[in-house]
Amino acid sequence: MKVRVGDVVTCSEEEWATGLGERLAKMHVDFVLVRPRSGLVVAGVELDDRSHRLLARRRRDRFLNEVFRSAWLPLLRFRAAQRYDVARI
Repeated sequence: MKVRVGDVVTCSEEEWATGLGERLAKMHVDFVLVRPRSGLVVAGVELDDRSHRLLARRRRDRFLNEVFRSAWLPLLRFRAAQRYDVARI
């Protein structure tokens, strides 16, 4: 629940110097999926509500998508809802 992206994805010292590391440390995803025994992160999960329609949020979402893609981790996105179809997920 509300996992810091900086705890999932690391960056080089050079990237930290450009501000990327600090930016990642401030960002969160809603959940991460992990392997039960190893705790290895296998995917991030974002629940997209209406705020994700805003321009600033869409920019953030594109950046976050690229961060996860660069880390070879899927970022699963679902529309926020009261209930979810478990079979579909």
